[in-house]
Amino acid sequence: SEEEARGLNFKKFLQKLRKQIMKNMKKAGRSEEQETRSGE
Repeated sequence: SEEEARGLNFKKFLQKLRKQIMKNMKKAGRSEEQETRSGE
């Protein structure tokens, strides 16, 4: 049904979103670590 297809697309969208968030968090974590090191 159409609703099922919409649900699948939404799941795929959420998975993409989660991957992007994880990437951004890793980047943010790395830059924070570097800033604290150089600040010492």
